[in-house]
Amino acid sequence: MSDKKEIQGKDHFEKLKAKLFDEKEFNTMIIGDADTTKKQGVLHELVLAIADNKLDKEEKDDTLKLLKDKHGKDTLISAIKKLKNPDKKALLIAACWEANIDCTQDFLFFVDLACSDNFRVAMEAYTVIENIENPIIPEELNKAEKQITLKIKESPDTLPLLNDLLTMVNNFKH
Repeated sequence: MSDKKEIQGKDHFEKLKAKLFDEKEFNTMIIGDADTTKKQGVLHELVLAIADNKLDKEEKDDTLKLLKDKHGKDTLISAIKKLKNPDKKALLIAACWEANIDCTQDFLFFVDLACSDNFRVAMEAYTVIENIENPIIPEELNKAEKQITLKIKESPDTLPLLNDLLTMVNNFKH
């Protein structure tokens, strides 16, 4: 890489980092204990930047790449679990599939989210499940099938999305 491109890349990263750490631009959310927060400070800031939805396309792409490169899945999942705001939660769920993060181990977590009464949360979780490429443990598939079937009985208004989800879960079995 030429020196000029390297300097431009560093400048771009420094500008992005300055924006992400600007307390006037983004809210702070505690994810985990103090030791975890210190160790994963950059990951937390990346997650917060996505949740605040104030990044332009290039910044968001860079942020998603950094999240994936720095193995930010656990930080992302932790933030999704703690967030109460469904719009921000949906943005973080979307980040999982947008960053192409392998969420196979969190299959049931995303099934639970896909059964949410909030359409955006449910749809983003559905998309995460749709993008899982690895095999799912048969016991988890059975649990998911039961959970989805129960939700369909409880909330017939969510029928189209949940029927598609049930079909997807059954396709994982084959």
